[in-house]
Order: sequence, then C-alpha cells, then structure tokens
Amino acid sequence: MPLNPASSQYVQSHSSVLARTEDRRAPCEPQPIESTTTRLVEPVGASLPGPVRWLWLTAPVAVLALSVLLRPGPDRSLLLPWSTIALPDACTSYRLLGVDCPGCGLTRSFVHLSRGNLAAAWQLNPVGIALYVLVIAQIPLATVQCLPQRIRNAWRRRPFYSRWFGANMWIALGMMVALAMQWVLRMTWSW
Repeated sequence: MPLNPASSQYVQSHSSVLARTEDRRAPCEPQPIESTTTRLVEPVGASLPGPVRWLWLTAPVAVLALSVLLRPGPDRSLLLPWSTIALPDACTSYRLLGVDCPGCGLTRSFVHLSRGNLAAAWQLNPVGIALYVLVIAQIPLATVQCLPQRIRNAWRRRPFYSRWFGANMWIALGMMVALAMQWVLRMTWSW
C-alpha cells in the first residue's frame, strides 16, 4: 500500500533518505586532489602486450638488416647476399596488371639507402626516404617498450617520450597519405 505524503511514516522514511544523502556529500570539506606528478598518464597504446612489444622491436631491426644484406639487381630485382639469385618481384599489382602500386620501390629504396645512394632511393620511391628514417626511429622507442615496467614508467614521465609515442600514429598515417599522393602523381605523369 503506498504511503500518503501527509502521514508520519512517509516523512520519517524520506527524511532518513535525505539525511543519508547529506552525509555522503560532506559540504564545504576540501576534497583531496590527485597530484599529476604521481599519476602516470599513458599515451594511447603505451601498455602493449609483451609479444607485441617484442615484435615492434624485431620488425624494424629485421627490415634494416635485410636492407643491408640484399643487393640491387638489374631492372626491378633484388639479389640475395653472396649469390646471383634474384628474389621474385613481390608486387602483385605489377605482376598481374603491369601497374605499380603505391608501395612499389620501397624495398629497393631501403636497399639503396642502406648503401648511401640517396638519388636512386628518391627515384624508386620518394616517400621511402622518410619511411626509412621512421623505421630507424622505431628502434629506440620499441627498445624502451621492451624494458622492465619500472624503467618504462620512468621513461614515460619524460615529455619528449610521450610526444614521440603519441605522434607515431599520426606520422604513420601521414606516410600512407604521402604514398598514395606520390602514386597518383606518378600515374598522372606516366600517361
């Protein structure tokens, strides 16, 4: 049976509810403020699982090692180290359609950059030079990610590290846009 607002039971039950809510509020008491120096704010993706962190370190190291070991061959080929065996052309677009894709020439560009041949790398894929620098820059960032938690936390407090880590995604996105733009320009000039 519902309570009548004029009854004493209604007033007692609602006054106890109001008293409980007021107790929780604690008016005019200063609330503790979290210190920004003690709280660690992680950039997006800063807490990666262990296998991903190690993959993030080994991938750029492997790419750079292969770019040092492989040799440029005739035409579009790359030669295995210490032999004359050429690797097959990896671009499906070029093999099937005879048209370069946006990433065509990146591997050969990396190989030429590892040998210090900047002009040849630019001719193959101009974005390859910036991407090569980005791959090199990933090594120290990924190395910090593979360190123990205590050391990673100390690095994350440094402003340049969090800016670098946060900008990484935008730089990669910019590289993809640049690859697409240079591909469109190449396609329009080749016609």
